[in-house]
Amino acid sequence: MSANWEADDYDVLLVDIEEQMAYKLPANWYATGWLLPEEPEAVFPTPTSTPIPVATPTPQPVVSINMAIQPASPENLPYSGNLLLVNPNYISDDKLTLYSLDTGEIEWLPQNYQAAHAVSPDRTKFALGDYVREGINISIFSSSGNRLLRIDGQEDWGRIADWIDDDQLIITLHEEDEDSQYYKSPPSSVIYGIENCSTQLITPDYPDISDWRPLPWENWKAIFFDASLTRVVYKGSVPSPHPEVKYTSGYILYSIPGQRKLAEIPASRDTLPIWAKDGSYFIVQGRDEFYKVSSGGQIRKLTSLNPAYRFGEEESLEYLLDHFSLSPDESRLAFWMTRYDGNLDWDETTFRLAILDMESGEIVDTGIPSGHNKEMSKFEYPVFPEPVWSPDGNSLIISANLRYDEPVQGVEMDEEGNKITISYLERVARDLVLIDLENMTAYQLPSEWIPNEWIPASWLLPVDE
Repeated sequence: MSANWEADDYDVLLVDIEEQMAYKLPANWYATGWLLPEEPEAVFPTPTSTPIPVATPTPQPVVSINMAIQPASPENLPYSGNLLLVNPNYISDDKLTLYSLDTGEIEWLPQNYQAAHAVSPDRTKFALGDYVREGINISIFSSSGNRLLRIDGQEDWGRIADWIDDDQLIITLHEEDEDSQYYKSPPSSVIYGIENCSTQLITPDYPDISDWRPLPWENWKAIFFDASLTRVVYKGSVPSPHPEVKYTSGYILYSIPGQRKLAEIPASRDTLPIWAKDGSYFIVQGRDEFYKVSSGGQIRKLTSLNPAYRFGEEESLEYLLDHFSLSPDESRLAFWMTRYDGNLDWDETTFRLAILDMESGEIVDTGIPSGHNKEMSKFEYPVFPEPVWSPDGNSLIISANLRYDEPVQGVEMDEEGNKITISYLERVARDLVLIDLENMTAYQLPSEWIPNEWIPASWLLPVDE
């Protein structure tokens, strides 16, 4: 290899090994490294101490309709497909079952102890984790319950967290934490490619991430990837809107290729964000309002239910919001809501199903009460399973409390440590209700068809096999 100049100590040469040529670059500096170009992306505003710089939408009155629930469903339900039902009692063996809307028949799925599940974005398949001695195995089922594939898992695989496109599962790892008796939190994740059996390890070393431990029925999911795996939302420490409090808990949108924060949203409770299918935005609840956040970090406030709310002053709230789901056409949110009078008793407060039109901001309170499983209040927090949309977006399936007057005997300790017998009204998710949003009617599915305390996880599309 030769060059047609005499190099001195201050020249930088580019050497093409394949062509055996050397070129002098126009620079008088030492070369210490060759950096890869960053993935091109839009220029986003840097988050400031005002984390939500958005205009407040015009408050819309909540329309209450108190929808009547028909005590029996029509003889021939005009619906098809299977409901995937899950027993949320994580203390005992979690089980999944399929309920056919066409025939009313139940099909139990083979499993030992459930390590969570995930439904494919097109709703034609679902993945079911099964704990075994070596870790977990994963089975892929069709929407009709036929096993399509079995995946032998690794020893450190913990739970299925998500199914982000037609081919990729997100699996959280169970890694021993030397400083505690628990697994590491937030957990690392494996992106598993179903078609080619590929694995990609993702370690959540993102800035200001918290060690928040999600509740068991939320699949232990602490970080939320978009479908392209270029954006992630996670719980962390964000600037506080309160002038006397520097930081508070909230959600952070982070660019993985750009390695920078794009948005920060204070959050009052631990409801989970939901990504749009194409990853262009996600929906999150912050301070008992809903927000739409683009993948670039632009924030739009969708509701103004608590215009007088002062951060950190719960008594200034008018409404409390909880678990929500996004309609298939991504135009509406179904969520649980209740009026707040300053005294919240999880065992007595009734949350009701509400529907938000994300374009107009209109909110309809259906008056239908949520399911509540008292046995799940181990973390002083109730179970409000997300409302499940039909594939066409015209109907919802929810679990509901339609029977309150069933006293149950229990035992508590008094102030002196003595056991005393108490009686309380058992409030569990006993009933499934199908809501026809086009005709604004609701039907109770026959209780003898559905086992007690089973809640809907998804409405699957029928497929030809």
